[in-house]
Amino acid sequence: VVSSTEALAAGSLPDRLAVVGGGYIGLELGTAFAKLGARVTVVEAGPRILPRWDAALTRPVADRLKTLGIRVIVGAKATGMDDGLRIDGPDGPETIEADRILVDPAYKLERLQEAHEKLYAMHSAFREVDRQMASQRI
Repeated sequence: VVSSTEALAAGSLPDRLAVVGGGYIGLELGTAFAKLGARVTVVEAGPRILPRWDAALTRPVADRLKTLGIRVIVGAKATGMDDGLRIDGPDGPETIEADRILVDPAYKLERLQEAHEKLYAMHSAFREVDRQMASQRI
């Protein structure tokens, strides 16, 4: 598993690259590696790549990825690693063969935001009570 910085510093080209997250950094690096000859698969948890951008603006990007032979799987979450990247995708569990796995920085940020929202929801569900068992929402 490599970051975008580590991917750029690597001394060799992987035969197969899996990109976790369909943000612009992951797509840019995936495109570069594909142009250099790597077989690239992009895994995006959302319903489409570049989820923060307007859908009309991202369609030409998706078309170009297809032209370059980049496989894009949307609606899929990375679940682990063994001989490649394990995902839970729209067609069920799958292992994507990969020599290197690149994690898009935007993917990490989105997962941290999701975790923060879940923790906040959990925290706001608890009630503090005093000695008389009177509650106040915290």
